[in-house]
Amino acid sequence: MKILLTNDDGVYAPGIWAVANALSENHEISIVAPNKNCSGAGCSISLFTPVTINCLNDLPNSNIKFPCYATSGTPADSAILGLETLIGKVDLVISGINNGSNFGDDVVFSGTIGAALQGYVRKIPSIALSIGSLTPDDFEIGAKVATLMAEVFESKIYEDISLLNINLPNKKLSEIKGITQANLADRVYSDSINVEDFRTQRFHWVTRTRPDWDETENTDVWAVRNDLISITPMTSNLSIEKNPENLSSLLDYLALHLGIPKK
Repeated sequence: MKILLTNDDGVYAPGIWAVANALSENHEISIVAPNKNCSGAGCSISLFTPVTINCLNDLPNSNIKFPCYATSGTPADSAILGLETLIGKVDLVISGINNGSNFGDDVVFSGTIGAALQGYVRKIPSIALSIGSLTPDDFEIGAKVATLMAEVFESKIYEDISLLNINLPNKKLSEIKGITQANLADRVYSDSINVEDFRTQRFHWVTRTRPDWDETENTDVWAVRNDLISITPMTSNLSIEKNPENLSSLLDYLALHLGIPKK
């Protein structure tokens, strides 16, 4: 398969390279991602600012064996550049692995989701892949899930043009208790503003405090906090796809090859 990899943590984030190394063995992959961390960028596009592109393959002593580009733009910009200019038509878009979960209402702000959405609106199956820690222990399970998802689409076990939001517990595979389709959780927002004065300038910092999540059963938050892999099929307006066809077959395949139960 021809696969575009992108993210919002930046092109040098270890998560995207874990996926790239796993998929490059059997697939034609390319990376187009921001040159810096763009967490919280959502679906934003740089309409009034030019975006620059650096090819990392051209760096001295580069041993990258597939096309790899760093952009000055947002995650959505990066996906658009990859699909419209740098790479062209692909069979699958994978955004991640993101450091930190993308739960519930936060999908609206997620650059990981914003990048994947650019594939989906172009009728390309797209996956947003996140792990439940800002400092993950490792990315082995995420790379494994990405590899299996590529197999699922390549073998046409799951053929829907979908936007799939996948959240992984920060656990070893042996510690994961299953996989489930989950709804988006609700969150009580408590973001705040910190003010800092420096010389003649006043700076306002938007600060994300610890979220108060609704952990109702069968939500994505409930799933990950109970050591389950959560998959939420979504649409272009970031609502949940109510009756995705063939999703049961996809869950069966992942559960079988991960050696975990489907919940």
